[in-house]
Amino acid sequence: MPTFVAPPDDGVALVATLRSELAESRGAEQAARRLASIVESSVDAMSGANLDGVITDWNPAAQRLFGYTSAEALGRPSSMLSPTTQEAEVGNLLRRVSQGEFIENVEVALQRKDGTPIEVMLSISPIRDAVGDIVGMASISRDVTERRHDERTIAALHAIAYSAGHIMDAARLVTLTTAQVRDAFRVDALFIDWWDEASQTLRPIGNPGEIAAIPLAGSELRPGEGLAGVVFQARSPLIVEDYASWPQAQLQFKGGVGSAMGVPMYVGEQVVGVLTAVAIARRSFTEHDLQLLTRFAAEVAPAIAVGQLLADAQARREEAEALAARVSVYFRANPVPGLIARRVDNTFVDVNDAFVELLGHRRGELVGKTLSETAVFAEPEELSTLLATLDQIGQSRAEVTLCTGSGERRSVLAFFELTEIAGEACLIVGCVDLTEQKRAAAMDQRQQVVEEANRAKSEFLANMSHELRTPLNAVLGFSDLLLEQLKLENPELRYLRNIRQAGSHLLDLINDVLDISKVEAGKMELRPEVVSLAALLAPVIASASSSAGAKTVAFALDTVEAPVLFLDTTRVRQILYNLLSNAVKFTAAGGSVHLRISLEGADLAIDVADTGIGIPVELQGRVFGMFERLHEGQSSAPGTGLGLALTKRLVELHGGSITFESAVKKGTTFHVILPGVRSEVIHGERILIVEDHPHDADLVVALAGKAGLRTEVVRSLAQAREALARNLPLGVVVDLHLPDGRGEELVLEIRNLAREPAVPVILMTVDAEPSGLLPLGAVDDHLTKPIDRPRMERWLEVVARAARGTPGEMGELLAHPAD
Repeated sequence: MPTFVAPPDDGVALVATLRSELAESRGAEQAARRLASIVESSVDAMSGANLDGVITDWNPAAQRLFGYTSAEALGRPSSMLSPTTQEAEVGNLLRRVSQGEFIENVEVALQRKDGTPIEVMLSISPIRDAVGDIVGMASISRDVTERRHDERTIAALHAIAYSAGHIMDAARLVTLTTAQVRDAFRVDALFIDWWDEASQTLRPIGNPGEIAAIPLAGSELRPGEGLAGVVFQARSPLIVEDYASWPQAQLQFKGGVGSAMGVPMYVGEQVVGVLTAVAIARRSFTEHDLQLLTRFAAEVAPAIAVGQLLADAQARREEAEALAARVSVYFRANPVPGLIARRVDNTFVDVNDAFVELLGHRRGELVGKTLSETAVFAEPEELSTLLATLDQIGQSRAEVTLCTGSGERRSVLAFFELTEIAGEACLIVGCVDLTEQKRAAAMDQRQQVVEEANRAKSEFLANMSHELRTPLNAVLGFSDLLLEQLKLENPELRYLRNIRQAGSHLLDLINDVLDISKVEAGKMELRPEVVSLAALLAPVIASASSSAGAKTVAFALDTVEAPVLFLDTTRVRQILYNLLSNAVKFTAAGGSVHLRISLEGADLAIDVADTGIGIPVELQGRVFGMFERLHEGQSSAPGTGLGLALTKRLVELHGGSITFESAVKKGTTFHVILPGVRSEVIHGERILIVEDHPHDADLVVALAGKAGLRTEVVRSLAQAREALARNLPLGVVVDLHLPDGRGEELVLEIRNLAREPAVPVILMTVDAEPSGLLPLGAVDDHLTKPIDRPRMERWLEVVARAARGTPGEMGELLAHPAD
């Protein structure tokens, strides 16, 4: 056994010292363990890093907050938690801590492992060693994302609540709401679908823009379609985290929407729309988000509904004002008592002055009330019968009893008619008071007077041509002879010229009055014919050049290469004469008149421009009125005041349009469009039909078509000669009576052509026998109108066979022309 040796006296002190140090070491270890336990169990994310920013410590709360495990975080730079946009700000904080500063409760935006943004309250303190040198940094992070989201949401709710009480414009309120909610929830798009009762669909309101280049506006949804339709139909909120795989997703949004949530918008117990938030990237919306979005919807829905109602009311007011403007001039001044009511509820819209005078009711007593409420109709059964008939056939009439404001009962003949005003079905009622027989008799008498005056006018206009034209022909004709044959001196020559000019002016007036009367009575018929543009313009240009030269006014012409047109030559020349004569008449010496002719497809465009005195703005609305002389007192130029009125009617008779621009002292330009007048020049094999009566020509065209033959129709000798010169046809159908001569002339010209075999010719005439001027065999046959259809068909078939090289039967036809 070893011998125990007692330590020296100073050994006792050493043992005591060792015991003390050991106790302190054990206390430090216990403190370290307690500190580690606190760090590990803390709900706040705690981490440590060296001065280079490399993570050295990482607690479980940090893993839960940022998504990185301890193994993944340790040894990596702390900058991995900073979004690119926040790197500079976080780096500045770390530099300040490395210099000994303590950073406390700073809000910064960081990011999780999956890239999701997160807002944290950050505190950072320096770590010192035993001698006090800074060797690292310790940070504590607390997630404040939800709190900040709630703060933004509450602020947005306050803004929307304030706006809902002050903004009555639904569109502005929607724009504000979508912007506020989108920012509060950090979503990419937010839009409102509003229920439209008329179409039974949800329609986007406001301007939601687009998401991932997919427009959000313009699409309509029925209940059950898409997210909004499902929410509307179910009347409950819905979150769709993976929109692309959701079975009821709209196809156009599947590639652009990651997640979405929608809530119904209520007004009272009624669902009026759906508020939808959309995120491009997938994210987890929470029930808390849904509750907040529901609060938004509850705040804004009533205000939007009010705004929509106000907009509808404004639209109805504008519609009512437009209606009043359209009908007031006619309706209020109409001498026949009348009323207008909405058919949907038979509410008075308006009554005219005559109705007020007849019944003694003030307008304010009636408008806005129903027909039955006012007791204007004394017998409700009579009103019901009239309305029932009206709904069946659109109009009704019957004798009814009306009650005046004083209680007097009046029998009237009421005319009910259903019409549409500003898109709304309305009832128009006119009344004739049967209790005043004298007034009714007077109305009948006035009607007879009007009818008699119309008959007298018609007879007058019918006789005017003979009664006035015949003596005027003598006046003009003998004036011309005297001017040619007599060597008169002034002033006799001037007197005779004045007679000639006055007679010509009177003839123009008579012609214009007759033409306008024919147009207004629907008795003027256009006689279109094929004519070249050059032939159409030749006399017009000659006349315009002459009258312009006499006034030392420059005349210019721009036209296209001469196409072939199909139009009424006489009436189109009349249009050109009127426009050009007006232009020259109101252009002073030294000015210019410019005629431009162009083709726009098949349409003929005519522009007549002058540098004349122009038309004041306040008179331009009267330019096409009858007997309007707008420059009375400004110009001594003669005129009837009918030229432009007739021109407009002739243009419209062609289905065309006429407009103008004018400036005082700068000139006037008239624009005329005559549609569909360009004609195709027919070449090659065809039947030439020379007939000025459209119905007879159409019959031959139809019969020729059955025989497989093309046709060309001309209406005068001149046009026929032009067609023959172009190239010879397979055969010719000639009318005996043509506007510019006799058909025999053309037949003889055709027979004199050196051509073998001869061109087949058939003659049509109202005469019993063809003209004796034709030599035997000049025509194959002649037909007396009305046309003998079988004989015409037989002739056309022979011509068709000859064209095909098949032996024909023309000889047999000539041998038996009367068969």
